[in-house]
Amino acid sequence: MKQCLSPLRLTQVLCQSVLLLAVSRTSAAELPGAATTNARPSTAQLSLAQYALQDPVLHLTAWSFVAPVDWHRSGGVYWTGRLLPLAYYSELTIKNPRGSEQLQLFPTAIYVAAENPMWAAGRPVSPYLQADECIRRILIPKHRPQARNVKVLASDKPAQLVSEASARTRTQGVAGCDVRAARVLVEYTESDRSFREMFFCTLVSPPTAQGPTVWCIERALGLRAEKDEFERSYRTLGLIASSLRENQDWVLARGRQLRSMIPSPTPRTGAGAPSILDVSRSISRNNDQFLKNIDALHTQRLNTPASDGWTRSYRNTERVVNPTTGEEMEVGGGYLQYYQDYSGRIYSSNDPTDFYLQTKVGGTVLEPVR
Repeated sequence: MKQCLSPLRLTQVLCQSVLLLAVSRTSAAELPGAATTNARPSTAQLSLAQYALQDPVLHLTAWSFVAPVDWHRSGGVYWTGRLLPLAYYSELTIKNPRGSEQLQLFPTAIYVAAENPMWAAGRPVSPYLQADECIRRILIPKHRPQARNVKVLASDKPAQLVSEASARTRTQGVAGCDVRAARVLVEYTESDRSFREMFFCTLVSPPTAQGPTVWCIERALGLRAEKDEFERSYRTLGLIASSLRENQDWVLARGRQLRSMIPSPTPRTGAGAPSILDVSRSISRNNDQFLKNIDALHTQRLNTPASDGWTRSYRNTERVVNPTTGEEMEVGGGYLQYYQDYSGRIYSSNDPTDFYLQTKVGGTVLEPVR
């Protein structure tokens, strides 16, 4: 008979995370839901190769990783034409074509608080302040829309993910960000198949005058397989995830590119030019007001809230004024989505793959490293 693991034991097992570089030493029997089944061939028997994900704008290798040579790989690095924190994003999917194993690096997304009297009965609402809530309420519905009977088996908030994300934001020229991180193991059904998936997520809120009202999913990763295969597959998926690395030359070049995208304000007399952080705060305040205007516009078009807790989408095009240059820019052409959680709080999101489409460039470039 298979032994059930207690929540405490599940959390202890969870701490052997791939992002803490311990997966390669974790046996299948230690993983949640371990079953007494015949193990697949070990990772040592897989035919592995190193691959690179290229940035077509900066002409540099952005990511490198190791994967089985017969697994499918797709993804890209995209520049959206926006300012921080959504100026660029990466996405990557590595999947076993003959099994259920899949690793997915999810694209960046942004979520803001929405004060919607019709849905929230006039009560103030708050943004997602915890990354584990973001995984349960945003990542799973957005990227696993067919998932049903979602059950959280374990979760924790690794400090290492926070420190790594904080370091990345500093390389982009923005200091003082509020950073949160979480790791959540979930189980769900999809098309009558049972899956388990380990989600990793880091949230970043840039400094604004009114507090953390905008949260960016700075990085999110999912490792999934069918429930009966998860404990056997997690070692291979963990090997791939632990090999996933950003090229430091790309990180530095990306930082220079991002800093060059911040508009140069008119120098102050006597006090010198505003710092990058001052400009970032000014842009953030403008973005806050713009998103509130969009939210109010769409609130007028809503009929009834979604009774099951999920989502309404609308198209819209707006004009926004850069606060430092006075330049007007048309944005939109995509979807603004509203999410309602089961406590009645309202959240809105815009998907960078749809919203702010004015100068998006990029493509899928996956090349083996010789």
